[in-house]
Amino acid sequence: MCHLHNKIKDRKNGSALIGVLCVMCIFAALALSMLFAAYQVLHHSQQIMTKEQCHVLADTFSREVSGEITNAKDDTDGLRGYIKTSMEAGGWTYFDDEEAGHAKKDVMKLIETQMNDSQLEKKSGTLEIGLYWKRVGGSEAYENRVLVAEVTAKLRGEQYQIVNEYRLKPDSASEGAQWVWYADSARVGGGS
Repeated sequence: MCHLHNKIKDRKNGSALIGVLCVMCIFAALALSMLFAAYQVLHHSQQIMTKEQCHVLADTFSREVSGEITNAKDDTDGLRGYIKTSMEAGGWTYFDDEEAGHAKKDVMKLIETQMNDSQLEKKSGTLEIGLYWKRVGGSEAYENRVLVAEVTAKLRGEQYQIVNEYRLKPDSASEGAQWVWYADSARVGGGS
């Protein structure tokens, strides 16, 4: 009888160990699920932060480009000089989706910014300006041209783009005069 009592006691000791292991597995599963949920929240917040950083970077740089185009006093150097020289040289064709050879990829002039430090570029992203022009009313006269500037900011797989359009004031479009640009349309932005 004593032997039978010891066998039953031994069985209870093993079942208690199995019960403790089951409870520990439940706690481990709960801890892993909480860790996964925390990772998902952190990843989502980092993605939102990256998108917002791209938006701010593109908006800030777009304002600088707009100021360079519209507020500069001299159109012989810088971005204004580059635009005027390119247009006057005659090699920069207009954008028109319906004409062969006038697609955006064929007529866009890309200007990429370069940072001195590759680590800084990795942290703050890259900027790119795309310039092209289109005709208004089918005429290629300077006063009938619309300059389009697309500023794109890219950072860690995200990007944001702002598009601005500019026109020449009619009295400044004459030959030899300093070109005076003004913003023709509202800022349009979009991310992907």
